[in-house]
Amino acid sequence: MNTTDAWVLSQGQRRPDDSDGLAPAQLELRKIPCPEPQDHEVLVEPIFGCWEANMTHALQRVPVDVCRLRMEDFVVLGNAGMVRVLKPGRAVSSFAEGDLCLLVPIGKQDEHGNLVTVVGYDAHGTHGLLAKRINLLPRQLLKLEDDGISLHKWAAFSLRYSTAWVNWQVSFGTYRLIASAEQVPEPWVVGWGGGVSFAQLQLARHFGCKVALIASGEERHAAAARAGMVPIDRADFDGLDFDESRYNSDRAYKSRYLKAEARFIRAVREVTGDGAAIFIDNIGRPVFRATLKALTSQAVITTCGWKFGQDISYRRAAACMRRHQLVHTHGASYAQGEAAVNFAREHAWLPEEPERIFGWDEVPALAEAYAAGRVSSYFPLYKINPL
Repeated sequence: MNTTDAWVLSQGQRRPDDSDGLAPAQLELRKIPCPEPQDHEVLVEPIFGCWEANMTHALQRVPVDVCRLRMEDFVVLGNAGMVRVLKPGRAVSSFAEGDLCLLVPIGKQDEHGNLVTVVGYDAHGTHGLLAKRINLLPRQLLKLEDDGISLHKWAAFSLRYSTAWVNWQVSFGTYRLIASAEQVPEPWVVGWGGGVSFAQLQLARHFGCKVALIASGEERHAAAARAGMVPIDRADFDGLDFDESRYNSDRAYKSRYLKAEARFIRAVREVTGDGAAIFIDNIGRPVFRATLKALTSQAVITTCGWKFGQDISYRRAAACMRRHQLVHTHGASYAQGEAAVNFAREHAWLPEEPERIFGWDEVPALAEAYAAGRVSSYFPLYKINPL
């Protein structure tokens, strides 16, 4: 059988000190099987990948060990980027050798075509872009036109921007059902920093909203300002990490937390006036309580992620009285991804050109730097095969 090189994540092992949980992982370079494409498949070679937060979560085995979840000994991560077609299967007529394509990482989909599991993450039996060659399905590829747009930008666009497109459609549509343009012509949209939030705030600004990004570091503040966003410094409210058990049992912790929460709410209101109309919160439990308090009445909290903690709680009575809506989405369907790409072409809704692209041999270093917070870009790219 044919093989290919891949950086792989192996199934987790217990921590050596016998403490709870699994030990974090490191990527290992291996040869893995790469069979000829079946009739309905397309053999591709990844060109550029974009490092995603879910790849770091997988290596940290938080919130799950994706290998155990998939019941597989190893997983090849990588669910964002662009590829080149090497060989379409005999039943595939929509792609030809040499076509450049975006990855559309739909693993399992529901009856409406919505993404449920993700290629290169939790979709059983799939390999992501951390392999030199992989087989994909036609519904996992979106052909790129010769439109003059940098392939680096398309690789960075791949997952985060299409996800932002879906979430923005639902969250802004929901907001306009509860607050008309006559009532609030320029609503404030605030987002906790991240690539999806960044892309979504670009959209919000395009559609006439005022926008602010909560982020740390001068480079991210500068990127926000270049995109027309008001940067809010995350470092000003260090300690904003809500833990209900500690809050109820540790007076010193409670005091520190409340001071951080007060600084946060003050910072948001200094920018927005009376609070955010739409708040993008893909973090979850540590900040959700504070996010709720930073909303104006008739407002939306929207999420498409669960970076820290899959469970949240809130007071339903207060949400009802203040007309607060909670919007949840996931990644894009094929049609939604296609619509996002078409909108991006027409309106230049794209990330900036990257200052640096990591090489194939630098992938483990990129993984380590991203996890340690030493990568300033929301869209760090790595190269797999020559263009």
